[in-house]
Amino acid sequence: MQLRRGLVNTLSIALIVLASRASAQDAEAPQPTPSRLAEFLLQVDALEEPAAALAAESGWWVAEAQGRTVRALYADGKWSESWGASFAEGLVEPRGLAASTGHDAPLFVADAGAHCIMQADGGRIGRRGAAPGEFNTPRGICIAGDEGREKLYVADSRNDRVQVLDLQGKPQVMIGSRGTGDGQFLAPLDVAVDARGNVYVADSDNHRVQKFDAAGKFLKSWGDFGPYPGQFAYPSSLELSGERVFVVDRENHRIQVFDLDGKWLDEIAVHSLLPREGQGKLHYPDAIAISADGKSMLVCEGFENRVQVFGPEAPRDPNEPPPMPPERNVAAHYGPEVGAAGNLIVALEPGASQIALFRAELPEPIQITAAGIHGTRSGELLRPHDAAIDLAKKLVHVSDPANARLSTFAIVGDFEGELKYDPYLLAFARSLDFAKLHELGKDLGARWVIEPEAIALDASGRLFVCDPRNLEVWIVDAKFALVGKLDTGGIAFQSLDGVAVGADGRVYVADRLAGLVWTFASDGKGLGALGRNELFAPSGVAVDLEGRIWVTDRRTASLLCFAPDGKLVERVGASGMGRDQYFKPRGLAVDGRGELVVLDWGNHRGVVRGVAGDSAGKILGWFGSRLFTRELRGTKR
Repeated sequence: MQLRRGLVNTLSIALIVLASRASAQDAEAPQPTPSRLAEFLLQVDALEEPAAALAAESGWWVAEAQGRTVRALYADGKWSESWGASFAEGLVEPRGLAASTGHDAPLFVADAGAHCIMQADGGRIGRRGAAPGEFNTPRGICIAGDEGREKLYVADSRNDRVQVLDLQGKPQVMIGSRGTGDGQFLAPLDVAVDARGNVYVADSDNHRVQKFDAAGKFLKSWGDFGPYPGQFAYPSSLELSGERVFVVDRENHRIQVFDLDGKWLDEIAVHSLLPREGQGKLHYPDAIAISADGKSMLVCEGFENRVQVFGPEAPRDPNEPPPMPPERNVAAHYGPEVGAAGNLIVALEPGASQIALFRAELPEPIQITAAGIHGTRSGELLRPHDAAIDLAKKLVHVSDPANARLSTFAIVGDFEGELKYDPYLLAFARSLDFAKLHELGKDLGARWVIEPEAIALDASGRLFVCDPRNLEVWIVDAKFALVGKLDTGGIAFQSLDGVAVGADGRVYVADRLAGLVWTFASDGKGLGALGRNELFAPSGVAVDLEGRIWVTDRRTASLLCFAPDGKLVERVGASGMGRDQYFKPRGLAVDGRGELVVLDWGNHRGVVRGVAGDSAGKILGWFGSRLFTRELRGTKR
């Protein structure tokens, strides 16, 4: 159904004077001098992954990616309108917001899951594709220009470009391509435009901000990977206010402030260390919106399902040095997936571009080595996502979507003898570069460069590789050659979040946006799906020694077990930090004892859970930050 006319009118009134992006419309308008927005004012919890916000006259609009809606939040923290089901087609995964001053339905929403821009009147711009005017996972958007000549700017993230269109969707300018050079992008996540028409882009996997002129010509860039002032770890959003650029430095847990030429000015907020800690402390911020007068800033923290609002702080002593960032800790920031085989467990640390190998001693697995260095050369990692252990060949395979690469590390030392940390236990062995295969036309006709994320190993040494950019699951043989893909038939994946292979060769693929786990025979033919009406956001999947399929559901903080015939036989878990409690659980693996290893992503820990015999239902072990495992250990520290 169409959006209610009353709501359209309400939006028109509220957003006509919208501030957060509107300053770009008048190059002569005086810019407000921004205050230091570091004074905590308000926190609103229990959202469903807030991913974007937009300032309005009396508050903000907030897009909830997992909740599939956009809601109005008043300045006092109370909710008003909810906008999502009112779309003609419904929202799938809203992750960007922008507003027009001269459009009858002024609110525009970037729907990353539907690969389009949705409008308040039910209109739709674009579809999934690589041609001009098409998108692949659009993220941040903004609208700038004089009334009647406004343009829509889109961070077209998985096309590694920024598109400029008119408000009817006609392409005007294309900026960038995939790469690491000037004017190239790796996962651009947001875009903003200043009063002179210059374009600023959060180039996330390149850990920098790039600036272009109105015609799309590269002007300059700033930033590099790191925790210090002026460095970034996956910048995810940016906002212009008072001739300053506010950059959301997501994995450094802060907001950095620069002038329009990239000179570092300030950083805002303190990294929260305690579980669910907020009240002015940040944990993986995703996006910000700043009011027209520059006196309030809303921060979206999708990881914590909350937003926080900050206001002006009393001036700081100019002689006082800026606070230094805390030490990075691999145990406190695990990536989304986990691998296991025999008595080994491997976890990922994207923020440090490393993998961590543990020996599965119980109750606390012990880290015995780490490998990885940040970079784009062979053997280096940018954003490790998943790992699979081939114990027979003593290999650890690692997916790195930012580098579009699979990397393999050999276990070159003794991991079964004396328990000790050995920094030389893993050595780089080889890699499969999908960008190079695409350049050579040897990637089996893939439309885009293959982006490897979740991976799984079968008994013959084949790897099944989830590729959310192409929405395909590829097959890499034991010789590390790309040889095929799953035959999806009539299946249209919406997302690819996890993959597992059973002893019988069946392949299971978790599709979070569809709320299903797809099943394929050993020959790659589709067999159907499990979890219909039982799964909400399936993320990880694993098959135990009895052939049962285990699935993490990060929306309901639960583990679900399905019989081989697809019947639900068990559901456990709840939101929390105690035994059989989780927060946004994701990766799953089965170790050599047949026990389940759960990557409790939102709680920064791994949990070993018994699934058979006398150990069934028992929490057998854990690893991670002591702050997040203390309830499992039964201690206060």
